[in-house]
Parts: sequence; structure tokens; C-alpha cells
Amino acid sequence: VSRDRHSGTRILLNLLLKQQGLAEDSINRTFQPEFTHTAIAAFVASGMAEIGFGVQAAAEQFNLNFIEMASEHYMLIYRQDRMPPATLRYLTTLLQSPTLVDRITGVSGYEPDRPGEITTFDALTAGTT
Repeated sequence: VSRDRHSGTRILLNLLLKQQGLAEDSINRTFQPEFTHTAIAAFVASGMAEIGFGVQAAAEQFNLNFIEMASEHYMLIYRQDRMPPATLRYLTTLLQSPTLVDRITGVSGYEPDRPGEITTFDALTAGTT
């Protein structure tokens, strides 16, 4: 079972397949894509699918085995000319707050390694962050 074709998860799976020299259509998938990680895990847990590609937290929710295949970084992206400095300061403070960091750390498979860190798109794409 697989996520919908526009999801980041599906794009990542297709990239991993391509890196192994496999075509996107080389694996069997259900005809109906699912829209959440929880739905993918539920399909596998119910026996309606043999495997699914998703996040650790959803797999653990259904007591499924999980094999890590990749890691991702999530970022809050904004246009500097449209973000008032006070709003940016508030968001940065919130993202760095011990309460939020602890909550994220408590979700299996998630690790807030640089919360609230500000960088530029150029630095990010150049790999200098």
C-alpha cells in the first residue's frame, strides 16, 4: 500500500526505488492510494497489505515491525519580505521551547536536532547548514 502520488513520502519512495535502478511501477501497489501514515499502517496491520512505506510512529501505533530506510528534515519555509520580525521571533521561540522539543522527541522516529535554526535557501541547497 502506498501514499498518494503527490505526498512527500511517495516522492521519497520513488527516489529510493530509482537509486536502486527500479522503476516506480516495479512494485505492486494497491489501486487506492492512502493519504496518511496511519492509514498505511492500518492496511498492513489488518492484513490488507503486506508492506507499506511510512513513519515509525504509525508502525508502532499498530505494533508493526519498522525498518528505517531514510531520514528527512522538516523545515518551516517563509518569505522574508512577508514575515514580520516579531512573528519570526515568536515562531523561533516556540520552535525552541523545551515543551515543544520534548513533545516532538516523544514521538517515535522524530528528533528535533536544530529547532528554530534560521538559514537561507541558498545555504540549504549548497549544503552549508
